Amino acid sequence: MNNLKFGVMNGTVFSLPRFPVSLFSDVAVAAEQLGFDGYFVNDHFNLPWGDETCHPQIQIAYNVAKTSVIDLGNVVLPIPRYAPADLAKQIAHIDVLSGGRTLWAVGAGYRAPEFKGFSPMGFLPDPRERVQMFLEGAALMKKLWTEEKVTFKGKYYQCEEAVLKPKPYQHPHPPMLSGGAGPYMRRMAAKHFDGWVTTNWRWLTEDDVKAEGYRARVNELRDYLKQYKRNSDKYIFMIEGGIEDTVETIEAYIDAGCNYYVPSISPYAEGRNYPFKYFPEQHIILLKKFAKEVLPCFK
Repeated sequence: MNNLKFGVMNGTVFSLPRFPVSLFSDVAVAAEQLGFDGYFVNDHFNLPWGDETCHPQIQIAYNVAKTSVIDLGNVVLPIPRYAPADLAKQIAHIDVLSGGRTLWAVGAGYRAPEFKGFSPMGFLPDPRERVQMFLEGAALMKKLWTEEKVTFKGKYYQCEEAVLKPKPYQHPHPPMLSGGAGPYMRRMAAKHFDGWVTTNWRWLTEDDVKAEGYRARVNELRDYLKQYKRNSDKYIFMIEGGIEDTVETIEAYIDAGCNYYVPSISPYAEGRNYPFKYFPEQHIILLKKFAKEVLPCFK
């Protein structure tokens, strides 16, 4: 279990009148002090329970200055909702500021209001097109991180003689995990990305969210990694779980192949129902409880 890591997900998904901005840095600092390995946020705007969400990259950059050792990043950032070249610049800068402490899970996105309100195209493309935009955007970002001058002529994204400096602190670039759940996206995760992240609690099928279903997915990705001649020992298999997950539940997923477990302090109830499940005063309490009762079983 020496390579096993634990993070915490605190999210951007809080309506600010109810959840103070200070909560984001308070949880990040507490997570570092309590022995967690990472602090992550998700990436959502215009949520059903309130539009006043914090910008994820700005929140991460702020927490770079508040912490010193833990990983920081997004789980999951929808590349097609951004201009990938500008996103690459943001991430590179944050990686430099943090001294190489960033880790980014990326995906194709799925929420129509966010794409209509904040994407460059102003609408939600169909799933197949979003996936192609996601892959092309990720390829452009990697080129900008690793090449001196980039001219890129893709179907969706173009740039000419773009120079991105400073380069990321991490070489060749910060780890990028794929958040795609479908069969094609899992194969692409093995081919193009440094890890794969899924959840054990959201809208996936029953087989997906059970530990044995997860084991099958991990074995599938390991087969793909071998096929693409990639080192599975360095691959990140991340699970976004829940802050109240039991030791037995977590142990089952670790046994199935997870090497980075990230309990989420979710603002919404199971089944994506409302109102909120956890309130601000509970976040540090839940974090401390997990650190006291769960972390010692694995570290």
